[in-house]
Amino acid sequence: NLRRGQGMVISKEVCQLIESHFYNHEQEKKELQRRKIEIAEEIVHALDATGIRGSVTSDPTFHKAKKIEKETALLQAWVEVVQDTIDHFKGTENEQFIHDVYNERTRYTQAEWKLFMSRRTFYNRREKVILYAALKACEKSLIVN
Repeated sequence: NLRRGQGMVISKEVCQLIESHFYNHEQEKKELQRRKIEIAEEIVHALDATGIRGSVTSDPTFHKAKKIEKETALLQAWVEVVQDTIDHFKGTENEQFIHDVYNERTRYTQAEWKLFMSRRTFYNRREKVILYAALKACEKSLIVN
């Protein structure tokens, strides 16, 4: 169990945070692309006709772009965690599990029938996915204990 076993303990809040990024992975990838475009537009907007920026310390456009860039870095890290996890489980029984549960939002009662698995198997697969994602998130300092 992720919360009460002999292994690593992951809080309920962290499990929910990780799963929220899985459920919203496609939307977060689109948002990330939108933000990257916004940053590029802000930087281009800040250039004068010669292609030279004005004073960075007093440039509100620069500060706005830096703020967006910082927020985007966090989103980028979570998108990478989810994608790394999906890639890690590609070709395994967990690949279909991730697709059905997080992309198709299949509940465990439906997954038991669709994927021919017991409730225990459902939760074991879920734990493997969350644990791997948690380790990846720790590597990127997105969660700390």
